Amino acid sequence: MFLLILATYSFEVTHTDTVVNIQPESLAIFRFHLYNTGTDDDVYILNLVGVDWPSSWFVQFCYSGGCLFSGLPYRVNDSISAGNSDTLISIEVFTDTLHYNGIMRFTIRSQGEPSLMDTFFLYVNTTEGIEEIFRPVDMEPGVYYSIDGRKVVHPGPGIYFLKQGRTLRKVVIIK
Repeated sequence: MFLLILATYSFEVTHTDTVVNIQPESLAIFRFHLYNTGTDDDVYILNLVGVDWPSSWFVQFCYSGGCLFSGLPYRVNDSISAGNSDTLISIEVFTDTLHYNGIMRFTIRSQGEPSLMDTFFLYVNTTEGIEEIFRPVDMEPGVYYSIDGRKVVHPGPGIYFLKQGRTLRKVVIIK
C-alpha cells in the first residue's frame, strides 16, 4: 500500500501600518511577519519597487536577519520551512529634505505555488517643516531609533528618531 501525501503551499502575512507620516530628514519603518502555513518548505519571492518614489530617499530592506542597502528595486528569495516564519522583514526609509508623498509596492509570492501572492502598497508622506525637540529624555516617552535604524533602549545625549504611533520625529536629547 502506498500513501500519497501532496504538499500544500500557503502563507500568512501580518504587518505594521502601511502609511507613515513623518518630518523630512526622518526615518519610516515598515515591519512584516511572513508565516509559512503550508505543509512543505517554500521559497518566497520578496519584491519591493518604487511606484512613485524620489531617488534621493534611501531604502534599506531587511529579511532573514540580513539587510540590503543598494536601493530600490529589491528582489530576493526568502526560504521558510513549513510551520516557521520570518519575523525580521523590515523596510526602512530615510528621507531627506524633500517634501514628497512616496509610494512603494511590496509583493510576496510563493515559488511552490506561484498563484499565491500578496501585495502591499506602502506610503511615506513627509509633512511641512522639521520638528526638533530639546528636552530631557525622561519627558519624551516612546521608542527611539538611531540614525541607522537601530532601536535604542536607553538613549544618551544625541540625535535620534522618536516613534510615537505612526509618526517619527527627529529628537535632540540633552541631559
